[in-house]
Amino acid sequence: MIYRLPSKYIWALVFITFALFAGVGNIITPSMVSLLVAGHVWSAAAVCLLMAVFLLRAVSLPRAIKRITHANNASIRGLA
Repeated sequence: MIYRLPSKYIWALVFITFALFAGVGNIITPSMVSLLVAGHVWSAAAVCLLMAVFLLRAVSLPRAIKRITHANNASIRGLA
């Protein structure tokens, strides 16, 4: 059974997502972090690199699992 969301819920999700990614926190936080990190540039760069690697793996790993399960017509439980 496929359940379809009403359009008012879809618009609510759109605004929530916009607020999450483009909210005031994204304006205040980078400037505050840059003030706090002024003397620790290399450690801050390492943290940014680790966050980028984590984000890349968090996005690519589920896609790879989905491809594997669809290619073999298996379920996710069959991988365990």
